[in-house]
Amino acid sequence: MTPRPSNLPTSRGARRACGFRGVRAERWLASLALLLAACGGGGGGGGGGGGGDTPAPTTYTLSGQVNLAPNAVVDTDTNDPNQAPYIVNDTIATAQNVTAPLLLVGTVNVVGTGPAGNNFGPGDADDWLRVDLVADQVIELESAADPLSADLDLYVVSADNTLRGGSNGTTTRHECVRVTAAGSYVVNVNAYSGAAIYNLRIGAPDTASTCAESTTTTPVLSGQLVAQPKASGTRQGLADRPLADHLLATLKTRLAATGIQGLPTLGAPGARHPHLLRLPATPEGRRLARQALQGQAVGQAVPGRLAALGTATSTTTATTTATDSPAQRWIDTLQLAKALQATGAYDYVQPNHLHARLQVPQLVGTFPPNDRSYAYQRWHYEQINLPAAMARIAGLATQPTARPIVAVIDDGVVLNHPDLAPQLVSSGRAFISNVTPGDGNLPSGDNTATQADQPVFHGTHVAGTVAAATFNAIGGAGVAPMAQILPLRVFPPSGGATTVDIVNAMRYAAGLGNNAGVLPARRADVINMSLGSDGACEPAFGDAIAAVRAAGVAVVVAAGNSAGPVGSPANCPGAIAVSALDAAAQRAPYSNFGETVALAAPGGDTRRSTTGTGVADAVYSDVATFDAAGNRLATFGGMQGTSMAAPHVAGVLALMRYVHPGLTVGQIDALLTAGSISDDLGVAFRDPIYGHGLINARKAVDAALALAGGAAAPEGIVVASPSQVDLGGLSVSATIDLGVTSATSERVVSVTSDNAAVTVQAPVSSGTGLGRYTVQVNRSVQLGVGTRYASLTFTMSTARTLTVPVTWRKFAAGDSAAGDLGPIYVLLINPDTGTTLDAVRADRGADGLLRWQYPGFSGGRVSIVAGSDLDNDDFICQRGEACGAYPLLSANAALDVIDVRGNRSDLDLQVAPLSGIAIQSAGADATNPKSSMPSTGNGRGGWSRPPAQQVKGAFGPR
Repeated sequence: MTPRPSNLPTSRGARRACGFRGVRAERWLASLALLLAACGGGGGGGGGGGGGDTPAPTTYTLSGQVNLAPNAVVDTDTNDPNQAPYIVNDTIATAQNVTAPLLLVGTVNVVGTGPAGNNFGPGDADDWLRVDLVADQVIELESAADPLSADLDLYVVSADNTLRGGSNGTTTRHECVRVTAAGSYVVNVNAYSGAAIYNLRIGAPDTASTCAESTTTTPVLSGQLVAQPKASGTRQGLADRPLADHLLATLKTRLAATGIQGLPTLGAPGARHPHLLRLPATPEGRRLARQALQGQAVGQAVPGRLAALGTATSTTTATTTATDSPAQRWIDTLQLAKALQATGAYDYVQPNHLHARLQVPQLVGTFPPNDRSYAYQRWHYEQINLPAAMARIAGLATQPTARPIVAVIDDGVVLNHPDLAPQLVSSGRAFISNVTPGDGNLPSGDNTATQADQPVFHGTHVAGTVAAATFNAIGGAGVAPMAQILPLRVFPPSGGATTVDIVNAMRYAAGLGNNAGVLPARRADVINMSLGSDGACEPAFGDAIAAVRAAGVAVVVAAGNSAGPVGSPANCPGAIAVSALDAAAQRAPYSNFGETVALAAPGGDTRRSTTGTGVADAVYSDVATFDAAGNRLATFGGMQGTSMAAPHVAGVLALMRYVHPGLTVGQIDALLTAGSISDDLGVAFRDPIYGHGLINARKAVDAALALAGGAAAPEGIVVASPSQVDLGGLSVSATIDLGVTSATSERVVSVTSDNAAVTVQAPVSSGTGLGRYTVQVNRSVQLGVGTRYASLTFTMSTARTLTVPVTWRKFAAGDSAAGDLGPIYVLLINPDTGTTLDAVRADRGADGLLRWQYPGFSGGRVSIVAGSDLDNDDFICQRGEACGAYPLLSANAALDVIDVRGNRSDLDLQVAPLSGIAIQSAGADATNPKSSMPSTGNGRGGWSRPPAQQVKGAFGPR
């Protein structure tokens, strides 16, 4: 064990993420400004305590609990000097024991890179984690750093120290390896270069989508590289061309004895063309090539991770005890590509890939699709019965030819996002009357925010849920892959959207006259607005909704996230107001409610992780981020809110318009009122929490087809939601809802568990066996500690069986079942200036829970954020780090302001990592005045931990 450093204070300032609107003057300037009603909660309470006849004290105590997901794990040797205990895990022998499913946060760095802290001087290039895994679990690594500045790799080793698989791309933050056989493994996160925060996720079996690398896959064309030598001479007048000749000549001399074939001969015809390099066939030859490129003498021991693996044990001879394998050849191939590229002699060095013939984009197919990140979306798409709806559509004798159009009125869409670009009916428009330089009413709906604006890419996330390109093996899936998106931007890079801009965008979408003086080539079928404000329906919104409905356009609006009454425009007549559900189909804690709620849909609850994926129960979709140079990059992330629920409904309406293009708004209203497109929840029939119930995509498609005079729906089957349960290390029970995809005579006749520790209680018998089942685990039955997997088998009257996997963990005596994301810092923020007033560190009690207390607050207005500082750069809440705010981290919404007039002990915070495989809300590298988070100026955002530092910008994933 390495002693814990003690040279830093325990109370410091903060930074934060997840795309908030800035706590700035513009928050109060425009009375008509509307906040995006998405990603989390709203109104935090006013002052508490104090009062009566007793004079208020001069100072007050603020306190609360910090809530973490129980599967949260922290690397035991991060760069934060406040981490205790600090335990080095740099070798296989010192590997950190972890239990999957998990979401682990950590840091790695090459010697002398990254901020000062525990690991700057000695380096921490490798983190080793020992974990028991079963077949079809996927290990996913995401780096928080730009891969051009820090390159992280992932390797998987079996218990006998044999390398089984790896992933070490050069231009991506994401690496993954799929496990194909049960066993004990050691996972290595390696910093090939630079320093980075990382997130490592391992879910339950079958909770990740496609991963090209596995513990048995033999990569094609291993041992082959394509290399383009740099040009020489004075061509194009480049002064460094002669240097390229020197580099190539020196490189060829160094590598001549290594057995690499295909090195170009200077001056020969074709010397400057791409070359195929064949690497040595033996591991020893490849080791010598690595040593030559690194400037090491032959016979030197290979340092670091490779030595730990036993790939080069001799320090005096050119021999090795390593055994060759497809995995080792593949790792050597990519490592040599990196090393050759680093010499500067080549324009590029890359693996020699095989390429498939281009395929026609697939608009319709059965679920689950092959999209890489669909596993994160599975819970919310299964909750709305989308797989059954897609099966019904895919089974049609002929597919419709018209693609429905959904207008997304929001902060714009990343038009070049590979998951959205094929889905755009046009580039859309911007309706911005609060004109800033370069902004205004523009013929493009692109999100124009730059890194300095802290964009959260809210509209991109919404559009991805509606209609992301699906069946393309990238990103995620959309509810209606055959639909097209019309992006209409009404939010400027900073500040709120105005009523006049929103209503003109609505009119444009419906093909009606508007202040831009132009009309779309074809009107939209559905409008989605994940935006709003408190108060009664504004006349302008009421008039606009009536007009667009008369033009044949359905209007879907998010109900809002302040846990109060539905606001405008969701409460306007004719709007389909959507409330939000968690993964258990219960009202999300932030969701608004009221008599105007029409439907409920998945919105997520990031306080929990119950679906076996290892990540928070967020809604996952397309977003974007920025690299270190400020270039916008497409990515994927999770958000929560009614803004995420609304596009599920908009997508289902698009499915209905696809199978029945002539479906009218009046018919949609009638189906909605009759309960024909939803499943009743809560109080029988319509209620203020769920409206007419949870949107059911299959019922909606069947109803639309019936109105179109199509063939009767085929008989349905019984399905489970969720289809996988994770009880974690603390929960003792969960629920599973058994329903049907459509009308069917199939019924449940029995249910069995293959593990004595797991029992199931059936609902009150209705003759069908459908309803809510209660799953319970008795950890005392299972003697061994660790993660356990059981299967519940439901047998149907048709002899068909339905299996629901159940995961739970049992901890050894004395072990804590609480999650751990490293030291958590709670910051008090001045809402008027955005500066950090002061900070404290949360303390873990004997019960394993984190609590914080600030005893000397003088009263008045304050905002509260919390997060980790894994890399010790004095900013919390950067990409990959934990982050939260009181009462809830809200995307594209201002930090809640509390007016403290007495002691407050109810200031609980929930924190979760910010990344594409965690609860990233949008692009965690952005900086955005819509956020109240400052920026470090390094493109990664965050809140300053040291007090009294000025806001440098806002931060931005939402």
